[in-house]
Amino acid sequence: MIAHPDINPIAFSLFGWPVHWYGLMYLMAFAAAFWGGRRLLRRPAFADLRKLVMDDMLLAGVCGVIVGGRIGYVLFYKAAFYADSPAEIFRIWDGGMSFHGGLLGVIIALFFYARKNGFLFLRVVDFAAVLTPFGLGLGRIGNFINGELPGRIASADLPWAMIFPGDAVARHPSPLYQAILEGGVLFAAMLFFAARRRPPGFLSGVFLIGYALARMFSELFREPDSHLGFVIGNLSMGQILSFPMLLGGIALLTMNRWIPVLQERRKRKRKKANAERDSESVPESSADESKTDSNSESISESESDSISDSDSGSDSEHDSDSQTVAAEVLDHDSDSESDLNSDIDSGSDSDSDSDVDSDSDSKSDSDSDSIANDSDDGAIDSDNIKSSATKSLPWWKRMFGDSKTEVAETQPRRRSRRESRRNKKKKRRR
Repeated sequence: MIAHPDINPIAFSLFGWPVHWYGLMYLMAFAAAFWGGRRLLRRPAFADLRKLVMDDMLLAGVCGVIVGGRIGYVLFYKAAFYADSPAEIFRIWDGGMSFHGGLLGVIIALFFYARKNGFLFLRVVDFAAVLTPFGLGLGRIGNFINGELPGRIASADLPWAMIFPGDAVARHPSPLYQAILEGGVLFAAMLFFAARRRPPGFLSGVFLIGYALARMFSELFREPDSHLGFVIGNLSMGQILSFPMLLGGIALLTMNRWIPVLQERRKRKRKKANAERDSESVPESSADESKTDSNSESISESESDSISDSDSGSDSEHDSDSQTVAAEVLDHDSDSESDLNSDIDSGSDSDSDSDVDSDSDSKSDSDSDSIANDSDDGAIDSDNIKSSATKSLPWWKRMFGDSKTEVAETQPRRRSRRESRRNKKKKRRR
């Protein structure tokens, strides 16, 4: 049997302001997290977080721990007391912090930090999960120094049974149990799994499962809070709050299996919808093409009829004119007439050739310009679609890190020159 050392909770006074051991443990935990985080970022397993600023992340974590831990203690442990005296909520120096509330506060703070700085949320949480157990161990040591959280009654034969201040019964030193399990054992496990690159959310799942099991086991030797007692059966408030953590950790560890399954189902549904849409659009396009072909044929037939009529009329007029001026034609020289006709034919041929060449050149230039414009428009459209697709992704999709596949699926296929020409011909026909 061992007597509690009964250490003074106040370490020293600074300008008349008492500095408690419990607060010093918090400062030491944050300093250790800052130092260990900078060393952890040098590892290849966290190469994607090299641009992470430890000062900003630590500030967000501190705010989350203080605000969330205090709110969690108020809501989970002494809701009726603080409802009667709300001014006592701000007296943090009197003690009263909840780990589960602090955990929720840190998760919310890191979510906004990751979203603001462009990091993957689960990777940031994984990074913080590796550094958390060491601070938890220091916090439990602060509880032991204050003589808080005494254990249940132990047998006198237990070598490490301890008598806490103001008590005459030997009890389990439950704060030391929690410091060893939640601090030492869990910290070693996190360092082991963080030695190499893990999928997003894996380290967070290990931390949640490890802490939940350690807390639920240590609560078997810890005396429940006097104002609460056992909440449900022989379960304390700490065990009840740790059970959702256990389920959340299992979900994160199995996430790499069920998230791809959901993504595959979503891809199949999208492909099926696109196939149905294409099948509905094909008959309409074929009908439009048949209409344009029939219109073009009718137009060509009418043009040919008009041309034939004009040719017949011109032939009759030419015959009548030739009869009236037959005498004058006989007077001319046959050689000059042939030379003149050859010159006229060559001139008309050269003019027609030049016109055809100029038309073909202008048409090719216009086609090349239109193709270039189409390619530029396609590139711009693909960039716009890519940026809009990354922004339109839901937050949980960005969290699970599948933005590349989603952007690849939403990118349109690049049209070839042949397809662009076909489309332009269809537009001209219409």
